[in-house]
Amino acid sequence: MRGDADALDAARRDPAGAAERCAALSLPDLRADCTLAAAERLARRDGPAAAALCDALPTGTARDECFFQVAERGGADCDRAGAFAADCRMHRWSRELEEMLPEDPRPVEVLDELRRAMREAGLDPGADEPWWAAWRAVLARGRPFDRAACRALADARLAALCAGAGRQLYGDWLAHLRDTGTLPCAGPATGRLAHTPDPELDAMLAAARAEAGCP
Repeated sequence: MRGDADALDAARRDPAGAAERCAALSLPDLRADCTLAAAERLARRDGPAAAALCDALPTGTARDECFFQVAERGGADCDRAGAFAADCRMHRWSRELEEMLPEDPRPVEVLDELRRAMREAGLDPGADEPWWAAWRAVLARGRPFDRAACRALADARLAALCAGAGRQLYGDWLAHLRDTGTLPCAGPATGRLAHTPDPELDAMLAAARAEAGCP
């Protein structure tokens, strides 16, 4: 209906005044979409106002999604995202890693800082998922790529997670290059693929070249 479409457009243009416009929409799904769109736009400049929009939604998936989007933009706590709270924390953790890590970090050198930051982010250092994300971010900044640095970690669980995260990350890089037709078919690994001695990564590179149809 034209009135609903006009209200949606107005809410997007003026998210601060969206509460009444969204509430007036005829269908619950439209009201939720309207509120979410306005809250997303408002979150970065006025977090409390964006959270108030989410608060107007009934308890359920739409409300949780609204708080998730607002929390991702720094306008609310991830605890308010309900069913999406864990995903929210991990998304924010990934962004925090990009901001906090130095250039060419060594896993053992940033270990204590990562533990502290995890706790401050509401994450459990005893869980695997935040470490998996952390080690991917740490190793991605290394030049050359160096999974061997994981062996300096005294904690066997963290060392294994670090090595596994590195293997997954390298595989993701190879898959992207293979799928985009930019995987070098010959010679040693260079650029982002360059790595310290690592037979497993050498085997992954050879397999990716074979999959790409390299001669």
